[in-house]
Amino acid sequence: MASPIASKIYQQLPKQKGLQQRMTGMVMKWLKEGISIVAAAKRLQALFLQPAAVTGQDTMYRHQPIQRVTVKIHL
Repeated sequence: MASPIASKIYQQLPKQKGLQQRMTGMVMKWLKEGISIVAAAKRLQALFLQPAAVTGQDTMYRHQPIQRVTVKIHL
């Protein structure tokens, strides 16, 4: 479950070694904590795709334009 979510968001970012694995780990952690798949996808999208505020935040992973993330889930 975590890998497809991270992959869809990673595809929209400039490539960086190890980033997709870190993103997958974050999603796995959230899912284990009981966060829903949809909430985890939205959280990851907010962390990596939405533009950072002009308050000096790290903009290393921030990227535009924001694209809709759709992940098919097979239960």
